[in-house]
Amino acid sequence: MFFRALLDQPERLWRFLGLFQSPPLRLVHVLAASFVLLQLVSGVVMEIGSPVFWYHAWAGASLFLLALILSVYSLKARGPRHFYPYLWGDAAALKHDLRQAVHFKLPPPHPGGLEAVVQGAGLVLLALTAFLGLTWFALWQAGSAYAKTALPFHKTGGVLIFFYVVAHGGMATRRFIVWQRNSKAAGLKA
Repeated sequence: MFFRALLDQPERLWRFLGLFQSPPLRLVHVLAASFVLLQLVSGVVMEIGSPVFWYHAWAGASLFLLALILSVYSLKARGPRHFYPYLWGDAAALKHDLRQAVHFKLPPPHPGGLEAVVQGAGLVLLALTAFLGLTWFALWQAGSAYAKTALPFHKTGGVLIFFYVVAHGGMATRRFIVWQRNSKAAGLKA
């Protein structure tokens, strides 16, 4: 029973993501998330010049393209104000959500809210970190002395992405669990 429920989780997750994303956006999101996790692991264990390094470099270039696709698709679907309301001087929804979060309540997702702003930060962080990796790689390939200066920026981006994965993934996992419980309680198929 437990193992069957565990095996059903990917299908349930796909349905859950469908509440917020179209099928193409879900696919790009799942691909990007998978690439990010693999990049975090490979980045920790690689040695420059090793097969893992070359995997990390090529997957990072692919992730940069996925990040651009994810960003363009997300911004086209929701608009920049959904993810970056503070750029328009509107932080009311974010402040409201932060007040709830301080009391360990997860506010529902909505434009300009905590989850939307976290997603917006992730879009920028992902593209920037991948770009910094590509920049370092190009400098390293060219034998530039600036490669040593560029690498720490890419590594810092990787550390920030780790924390982003914990925050964004944690919020999404909590919401997914609550959705499954509520669906079960309502007699719906989760």
